Amino acid sequence: MSDDDQQSGGYGSFTRNAWLSWVGVAVICNAIWLVTWLTSDKDHVPYYWPIWVMVPWAAVIIAGMVTGRRN
Repeated sequence: MSDDDQQSGGYGSFTRNAWLSWVGVAVICNAIWLVTWLTSDKDHVPYYWPIWVMVPWAAVIIAGMVTGRRN
């Protein structure tokens, strides 16, 4: 097991980088959604579309962690 695997609980830098990418995209999507909400009619909350980006991507990362696949 490499040093990267030991430091991250056996998942390695690939999984760490995958989660960091996920967080970055989630922040961008949520920022776009928030700006859209703040600049639109405030009587209702707009549809929360970032969920359609975040959940499937997280599911793929988790599946890779569970099955041990790295790429």
